[in-house]
Order: sequence, then C-alpha cells, then structure tokens
Amino acid sequence: MDQGMLPQFFLLIYFLIITIYILGLIGDGFQQSVIMSMFKGGILLRPSALGRNEDFMQWIFPAWSTPILESVASMGLLFFLLLIGLELDLSSIRRRGNRAFGIVAASMSLPFLLGVGLTFLTRKVVNGDNHHKYGQLLMFMGVSLSITAFLVLARILAELRLLTMDVG
Repeated sequence: MDQGMLPQFFLLIYFLIITIYILGLIGDGFQQSVIMSMFKGGILLRPSALGRNEDFMQWIFPAWSTPILESVASMGLLFFLLLIGLELDLSSIRRRGNRAFGIVAASMSLPFLLGVGLTFLTRKVVNGDNHHKYGQLLMFMGVSLSITAFLVLARILAELRLLTMDVG
C-alpha cells in the first residue's frame, strides 16, 4: 500500500465505523445487540443493498482495499478472542464441567448440522462443475456456520458482561 492509499483506507474504516454506530443507535431503540448492527452494516454496504451500485462499490471499496480489510479484520478477531480468553473464568468451567461441555457441544454441533443439511438440500439449486469436491463444500459450510455461531455468542456474552459469571 503506497502513501496515497493510507488516508483513503482510514476514511474507509471511519465510514464503516460510522455506519455501524448509526445502525447501533437505531437498534438501541429496539433493544438490539451491537452485533446486529454489524450484521446490518455488512448487509447494507455489500452487494445485497448499496453494493449493487458499482460506482458506490468502487468509491467505498476499491479493489485494493479488500485484502487489506480482510487482514485487519482477522487481526481484530484474534485480539477479540484474546480478550475473551483473558476474561474467561476457568474455575467456573471446572465447577460446571459437564454442563459447560454440553452447552459447547450443542452450540457448535447444531449450526454445523444445519449448515451441512442446508447445503445438502440446496445442492441441485447451485450449479457447479466441481461435483467431486462436494464433501469439502459440506464440511466448509458446516464448520463456517458453527464457528460463526461461537463468535456471535461470545460477542453477545461479552456485551452483556456475562463471561465472568456462571451463566456465561
């Protein structure tokens, strides 16, 4: 990234934060979690809504910004998981071992099975010539949904300050 791209990158980050903040203010009136604002911002700014306008997409998300945004997002996710790990109370997990294991197993396996099942049901709708990689697609969809469910749950528990309690 050259020096001319850095101010544009910071403007892009500022735009994303302001969009999510405004959606968060709107969501506060409906008692919604901040993560819902993040989802709405992603839907609003990508090809589902405003992203259909190609001029808007080129202005807000130039082609060079996507790999950089993905790298910054991955680092942010790592720091978030680090903070979750630092706030985690291992003694409460030890006290509630079987119960905690059951909750984790359910929260990871249900989205995994739903992802695999949905992919299996929609296999005839999605056209593709790589039928020999269908098993990999099933695993990818299952794992991606189960991991996403974990991160969303961790974010909601952190927001409600329940990570240090027995409930969290």
